[in-house]
Amino acid sequence: NKNLSDKDNFLEVTYQRGLNNYLTGYAGSILSEHYQAYQLGSAIATPIGAVALDVTHSDTDLPTGPKSSSQGQSYKLSYSKFWQPTNTNLTLAAYRYSTSGFYGFQDANTTQDYMRRGLSTSYIGRKKSQFQLALNQNLKAGWGSLYVTGTRSQYWDDVRASTDYQIGYNNVYKLLNYSLSMQKLTDMNGKKDDHYFLTLSMPL
Repeated sequence: NKNLSDKDNFLEVTYQRGLNNYLTGYAGSILSEHYQAYQLGSAIATPIGAVALDVTHSDTDLPTGPKSSSQGQSYKLSYSKFWQPTNTNLTLAAYRYSTSGFYGFQDANTTQDYMRRGLSTSYIGRKKSQFQLALNQNLKAGWGSLYVTGTRSQYWDDVRASTDYQIGYNNVYKLLNYSLSMQKLTDMNGKKDDHYFLTLSMPL
């Protein structure tokens, strides 16, 4: 983040292992001088789709006094499924809930920087809960594919929410790959921002 006056070096480590054809375990950590987070989770394949559950614990040093820190947890439940008859892929439907003491790494860095500079942290907007959905529909041969993604986030100490959703279409014409998409953003202050994209790519 180029806006931070003081940037900490950090180490990020992740590990995943398939224990059998149905169960996968995973763990991860982010470590820096003033922030530590540890994650542990598991994913299981079932006849009705894949389900994953993980928990993340964070410990954030806050420059408000000697040995001042904030600790909290974040829980995430996700689901994915491919429907063969309709060629539909629900790539992710995920819900995450974080306790009031939990900081993500980016929020922790921003909060620490604001406090060091004597600025108010009330506008940072730490996430309380978040719901994500991504749906991809393959059309018949030669017709390409459609996709929809969406995110809705709620924040601690604020009744407002932010939304972000995108609708897109992908296809190929001879050697030309093209994509059309529209993205609509609404932040926690109600400010709206719309984007329209055209992407072209061709192998040489």
